Amino acid sequence: MTDETLAAASSPRSEAALAPPLRDEPLDVRQVIAVIVRRAPLVAVIMVAVFALALAALFTTKPTYTATSQVVIEARAQRVIDMEQVTGEVARDNPTIDTEVEVLRSPLLAQRVVKALELDKDPEFNPALEKPGPLSGLKKLVSGAGPTGATPTREQVQAAVARRLLANLQARRVGLTYAINISFSSRSPETAAKVANAFAEQYLANQLDTKYEATQRASAWLNSRLAGLRTQVETAEAAVQHYRAANGLLASAQGETLTQQQISGLSSQLASARADQAEQEARLNAARQQMRGGQLGEDLGAALSSAVITRLRDQRAQTSREVVDLQGRYGERHPDLQRAQRQLADIDSQIQGEVRRIMSNLEAQVQISRQRTASIESSLGAQRGTLSANATAQVRLNELERNAESARTLYQSFLDRFKQTTAQQGIEQSDARIGAMAAAPRAPSAPKPALYIVGGLIAAVLAAAVAVIVAELFDNGVTSEVNLEHRLNVPSLGAIADLGTLPTTERTGIGKLSPASFVMEKPLSSFAESFRSLAANLKFTQEGRPAQVLAVSSALPGEGKTTTALCLARSIAQSGETVILVDCDLRRRAKSGQPENAPTAGLREVLEGKATLQQAVVKDAHSNAYRLPRSAADREVAADLLGGTEMDKVIEELRQHFSVIILDTAPVLAIAETRVLATKVDGVLFLVRWRRTPHQAAGIALKNLQSVGANVIGAALTQVDMREQRRTAFGDAGYYYDKYSSYYS
Repeated sequence: MTDETLAAASSPRSEAALAPPLRDEPLDVRQVIAVIVRRAPLVAVIMVAVFALALAALFTTKPTYTATSQVVIEARAQRVIDMEQVTGEVARDNPTIDTEVEVLRSPLLAQRVVKALELDKDPEFNPALEKPGPLSGLKKLVSGAGPTGATPTREQVQAAVARRLLANLQARRVGLTYAINISFSSRSPETAAKVANAFAEQYLANQLDTKYEATQRASAWLNSRLAGLRTQVETAEAAVQHYRAANGLLASAQGETLTQQQISGLSSQLASARADQAEQEARLNAARQQMRGGQLGEDLGAALSSAVITRLRDQRAQTSREVVDLQGRYGERHPDLQRAQRQLADIDSQIQGEVRRIMSNLEAQVQISRQRTASIESSLGAQRGTLSANATAQVRLNELERNAESARTLYQSFLDRFKQTTAQQGIEQSDARIGAMAAAPRAPSAPKPALYIVGGLIAAVLAAAVAVIVAELFDNGVTSEVNLEHRLNVPSLGAIADLGTLPTTERTGIGKLSPASFVMEKPLSSFAESFRSLAANLKFTQEGRPAQVLAVSSALPGEGKTTTALCLARSIAQSGETVILVDCDLRRRAKSGQPENAPTAGLREVLEGKATLQQAVVKDAHSNAYRLPRSAADREVAADLLGGTEMDKVIEELRQHFSVIILDTAPVLAIAETRVLATKVDGVLFLVRWRRTPHQAAGIALKNLQSVGANVIGAALTQVDMREQRRTAFGDAGYYYDKYSSYYS
């Protein structure tokens, strides 16, 4: 073992610094079992206490009853009228159904139930109404319902009752269905059923109220909005009419402007006038052509269709017949013939005059037709100019008309929606229905004995495990040889049992012997064998040669140094070696380690030069070992007596006469001169009392020894409880004692 390792193991700064780096070792179930067995009393007490608390809670808890009602979200919504509702129907997807579950657990719905059932007047839900009892003040203090200086309002009381309701309410969706179970727990089965049903009923009523209020709000908003839209429509339409009037764009019932109507009328009149003009001109041209052809009035009648000419034609025809008849009867000179001829000429003259009059009339009519056509064309051109001038004004008019039409459309849509919304008032339908009403339960739902028993057992096991872990964490003692090497990083040289814990077969017939006497009286016992094993380990731990001068020390008093040193000396003496035990604890007042034949001179006198070694050394009364004890006279000595050259001389002289020299020293932490003495020996045997010596103290002591260059050969456990080791020290030799106990008697 190097100096650096010992320094690290012995550092007093912290527990982590005292212990060496932990080795990665797999957790063995038997080690865990060994710890549990070692802590069996603690485990039993903790488990019994926790399980008793669970049973006490079971028997003191008041029974509660749980009733369950059910609401079902309608998968197929009913529609009385084909109108869109103000509030949409509940969707049938998972998030929406989960939202409805949260609505059932909402404080608002709970307050509706409180008001409907007047639960604020029920002592079960309003602790203020409970009759005062011995624990009433404590309950109010725990629940926070103590005096606040002001009486709560009814709304505050109802809110508090609603919170208590929600604490006992459970709302769960049934699988992936549209059904939701509403469960409520109460001390009364009737109350549980009543509240569960009230939640279902208030849920449906809340849906209807929500829809009714939404419809009311929508109607009021639409009505107020309609007033503004009506004003906008009137303003837009007035703007259209004013603009039409200002720009001459007044329209008829058919939607055309007056200019467009006038143009249309003039166009019709122009077409008619032109047709009349063409007809008049055609008649005139036909008459002129007949006149230019030298035709007389007999042909003009057909062209001109004159009644006068027709009559004159008839007279001329009759006269012409008379002329012909007279010519054939009388000749050319007959007066009747001449009279007839003059009459015929007069008729022709009348026909020509009538023809001229008709031609003049035709020409006048043609002129009139032309003037009329020209006038209509002039008016039509003027109107077309007006229409062209109004084209720009028509663009603005179109914009105003679009604005007016948009306002009318929006107003009409709002008006239609207002009428629909008004018609829906009073016919709202819930999106759910009650699937099942809750009935008063016959058996309580809590407490459940099996749950309390199983929970109590689990809690007891967990509490015991925590207690064991805490106890192990605060257990600073060394429990086994493996633990000793692990914590102190020094070789383990053995373990020495507590004599009182040996098996009865080894202690039979011995009585109350001291450990040193027991070694001699029972040489075949496991107790004696432990010292022989310790001696063998000390002999073979040194490289080259065994340690001739051995110091036995410990960190604290009461760790069995003197007993161990004496028993070790006697065991070595039994093997035939010459051994001497030197008592170097000069300040100790106890007499337990003194030999029966203690001389008047001892180590102190030898160091002071008042006696020789021959005068101070005595033979052990029970073995072949020798002892250099303290003198019978006990007094104060100098602090550096053992660290001087005189002690060196004593040790050197003892080397010449004894093969093994054992120095029984004082505790390292108590006496500083022990560290000085440790530098004068070949090796130090460090003792640690089983489960009593804190490993921190042992680490500090080892550091102190290392700081002066002492050679710590190893450490050994003392006063080990063999009964406990046989049960719990897994990995230690004592754990397997029953397997080799037949070798001891």
